Amino acid sequence: MKIKSILLTGDDGYNSIGTRLLINALKDVYNLQIAGTLQQQSGVGSKINIHSGFEWGTDMVDGVPAVWVDGTPADAIEFSRVYFKESFDLVISGVNWGGNLGAGVASSGTVGGAIRCLMGGMTDKAIAFSWDLPAKFFTMKHSGKDDLANYLEYPTAQILPLLEKALENDFWGASFLNINFPEKPATKVLMTQYISQLADIYALDKEIDASKESSGHFRYQGDRIMKKSLPLTTDVGAMNNGYISITPSKFDYGDEAVYQKVKDVSFSL
Repeated sequence: MKIKSILLTGDDGYNSIGTRLLINALKDVYNLQIAGTLQQQSGVGSKINIHSGFEWGTDMVDGVPAVWVDGTPADAIEFSRVYFKESFDLVISGVNWGGNLGAGVASSGTVGGAIRCLMGGMTDKAIAFSWDLPAKFFTMKHSGKDDLANYLEYPTAQILPLLEKALENDFWGASFLNINFPEKPATKVLMTQYISQLADIYALDKEIDASKESSGHFRYQGDRIMKKSLPLTTDVGAMNNGYISITPSKFDYGDEAVYQKVKDVSFSL
């Protein structure tokens, strides 16, 4: 599989550190464009601002043309469908500041943007790169001028080899790869499955006594659970044991196995 054009996107901001790491790793090999959010948008999933719309503009990020939207990652992709005249060989979302693992990907703007590209026909292949940093980094605001020096050996140096391996193997038959880097430098890679329970991924610090409290304010204050006993076959287990995780993924919600069993079923109410 050979590619030339890549669209970069994500949910940390169009000029985030993660986007700039992708530029640093790929700019000498591929033709790059950026379509991202103006503001930090972590945790918005696939939300679109269908009622209000949004403002947009253009910029340059480390020499790469960029278009930004004052909205969500999915908004950025929907806008791109109008703004760009052609599809892309590949879309890469990230590198997200924080892991996108297991059942948690449902609320990920990083994953939501990548999947929107596939659903919208902007590409046939997409990757989400995420770095499993502590929770305090999840909503970090990026300036576009942050020093990249501390990130060039890891995870930047691993991006191009991972991409080349994925292309060499035609994405192992998948249309979407969800790739997570553990917090500490790693070179060993495992193919994984999503872990299904959020309780194995994130902790919630706040407890509510329903017998005493009838209202209040809730904040997400928990952090990643780093239990090493989880199976290495899962993305979270691989992360917790220091492996780079690649999870081959689909971008639709259909259960083909169940459909094949029930496709002849019909009934009236």
